[in-house]
Amino acid sequence: MPTARPVPGYRDEAGANPAGRTETFVALRAEIDNWHWAGVPFCLRTGKRLQRRSSQIVIQFKPAPYNNLGGIGAVRAPNMPLIKLQPDETITLTLMHKKPGLHQMTLGQVGLDLSLGAAFQQGGPRIAYERMLLDVLRGNSSLFVRRDESKRRGARSTAGA
Repeated sequence: MPTARPVPGYRDEAGANPAGRTETFVALRAEIDNWHWAGVPFCLRTGKRLQRRSSQIVIQFKPAPYNNLGGIGAVRAPNMPLIKLQPDETITLTLMHKKPGLHQMTLGQVGLDLSLGAAFQQGGPRIAYERMLLDVLRGNSSLFVRRDESKRRGARSTAGA
């Protein structure tokens, strides 16, 4: 991990308004108000000039209501799937598992990793619009807005102004 170095704050940047009130970091906890997602928090964090650029989805399961090992292996971590979207696409599943052997009954974390870059020997990082550009080159317009649809949207947005 690179060492931290001092950098200017947002208001000290060239071209930034020194009296501006633009947020540079946001942390949000949201919940969906229906029976299916009741009590499930969604935590979103984003900001400028964070230590690393990353987009990922982390799902942390609730702890088991009953410890079937009866206190053996007291250090337990939650089972967690992690889906990294960028900079490198990876799916990691971290599980608590009994360590092998008959003489011990302790738990340890086991990680199962699927790295698309490692699996397919990807040369370098993919650019953000790679899929879109490939669709353009192949003539696949299924994910794009049609001209008549964009005109309708524009008419709706200006009608309310």
